[in-house]
Amino acid sequence: GMYDLILLIGTAGIGKTTIGRLLEEKFNIPYINYGWLRQFYRDIHWKIDSKEERYAFEQLKKMLLNHIRLGYKNIVVDDLPLFKPSRVIHLAKYFKDSKYIIISLVVDDDKILKQRVMDETRDSGLKDVEKAIEWNRELKASKLLSNEYRIDTTKKNVHEVVEEIKTLIDNKF
Repeated sequence: GMYDLILLIGTAGIGKTTIGRLLEEKFNIPYINYGWLRQFYRDIHWKIDSKEERYAFEQLKKMLLNHIRLGYKNIVVDDLPLFKPSRVIHLAKYFKDSKYIIISLVVDDDKILKQRVMDETRDSGLKDVEKAIEWNRELKASKLLSNEYRIDTTKKNVHEVVEEIKTLIDNKF
């Protein structure tokens, strides 16, 4: 199957970065982590909806448009703010004429999420367990967006999740 964009969403510690990198390696597709854009700004600890973050989001949209224009498919984007404002919803609206899929990753057990957030081998992301649990609960409680598919990663390793995503992509088109 071919999409223009694959938006990979979920709370901190859920495995988005690892899964994004595995998808990139395994299927030779572009992977863009929104958080990487922070390094181009003076305030790398930007707050969501700050001037820097809004500018970075405009840059992300341009980058994705260029990728699509150049014929890239299945561009994986992760680390998008989920709430207040939801950059996921903003991207979905902006790319409404493109083929996109939203894959939200959730965990059904707070203890497992805590272990993942605190994992010493994690090289990226937020280490705030309470915040991660809150976002995970909020995402699980939210209504599915159009083109959104939710994957419960509680009892799955990252390779199983990658295979499930691959199956989803192949079966949707």
